[in-house]
Amino acid sequence: MKTYIFRVELEQDEDGRWNASVPTLRGCYTWGNTQEEALLYIQDAVKCCVEDMIAQGEPINF
Repeated sequence: MKTYIFRVELEQDEDGRWNASVPTLRGCYTWGNTQEEALLYIQDAVKCCVEDMIAQGEPINF
């Protein structure tokens, strides 16, 4: 399996939760109650996004 490295942006909301997103993957974002939780969840989101791109035949050229 090929390995990809993506930059993750973390931002805390006013309500205290943490948002995580990958700007290079459109629509790839999630949130968690802690930074650690958000980072754990974004790993799953990235995996799903990349798997979907591969299934759709989209190139992954980042």
